[in-house]
Amino acid sequence: MAKFRIEPGREFDVVSTSEMTAALDAHKRDMLHALVREQLRGIKYMRIAGRGPASQTQIIDCGGPRAGYLWSVRRVSISSTFNGTADLYRSTDAITAPPALRGFVEEITIPASTFLADWKFSSNSCIVLPDEHLVVTSNQSNLGACIVNGDAVEVPEEMAGKLFT
Repeated sequence: MAKFRIEPGREFDVVSTSEMTAALDAHKRDMLHALVREQLRGIKYMRIAGRGPASQTQIIDCGGPRAGYLWSVRRVSISSTFNGTADLYRSTDAITAPPALRGFVEEITIPASTFLADWKFSSNSCIVLPDEHLVVTSNQSNLGACIVNGDAVEVPEEMAGKLFT
């Protein structure tokens, strides 16, 4: 702690009330902006992509969230060279086809007229956890060459509750 000796003729510069108020207000504003930035820092828009053949023995791995994060999948589209059915899974095993049935999300029919189909989800209906991958496969013999793309929102695990409100 600094000690001062007050002597006649000496001058001291003291902070005024308005200067102190302005400095504290600026500091409070900076702290609030930093807090909001930190809360939003983890929310990230993601593109989902995968390419390859989909069949009873082959899967298309569309990846998964980073450690400590999860995905709220909003849309997945599949374009194929053949018509048929495609299955969407959340799987911890992105190698074996078909993935474990416990991760089954939904089946979709790819019509012969367009060879294109979409899965669409609300904010909390298709959640992919950090150790899971989003994979596409087919129960039929061959869907041919497929392109998968989609959209997701990646959030920190701690913010998962925001997806359900």
